Amino acid sequence: MDTFQIKNLLGIVATFLVFVGYIPYTRDILKGKTKPHLYSWFLWAFVTWIAFALQFTTLVRTLPVVTYH
Repeated sequence: MDTFQIKNLLGIVATFLVFVGYIPYTRDILKGKTKPHLYSWFLWAFVTWIAFALQFTTLVRTLPVVTYH
């Protein structure tokens, strides 16, 4: 396996883990145990958008979509 394939594989694994991590959080929101705050959601979205935009504009186009999920 070359470096390009390893980076892609690690990116896919990281994306999978992010989505798996959202399962208990979403479950707790639906049950009313957790109440998300508007500012925290805005901050997460803003930071994710900045990372995506920087990857896209610096021609790191391997998997910039992975960042923006």
